[in-house]
Amino acid sequence: MVTLCFIIAAEKTFAMRNNVDVKRNYYNFVRNTNETLTKCRLGYLYAANPYENFLMMCMMCQDPLLTFSDIWEYSYNPNKKCIHNCSDDEMLPCPDTSEETE
Repeated sequence: MVTLCFIIAAEKTFAMRNNVDVKRNYYNFVRNTNETLTKCRLGYLYAANPYENFLMMCMMCQDPLLTFSDIWEYSYNPNKKCIHNCSDDEMLPCPDTSEETE
């Protein structure tokens, strides 16, 4: 349910791409998701839950779906050469994973 609410909110953000108010989108996502969860007799979003926290973090970006997909892809492919930076829409180099840690 939370993922569906995220996708709907992220699509709305994408539709307003040139005029995105990240803070407003985040609060709308939290409010709308909590309303939906309440209607389903479920608890509110729980920021201590890693997945729900991840979705809330993505909503703080200019393009939540791009951030979501980049991080999700990186979790399966740590050798990916870059990752989307939600603060300034630039690509950042991924940390060097070739070095072994002791």
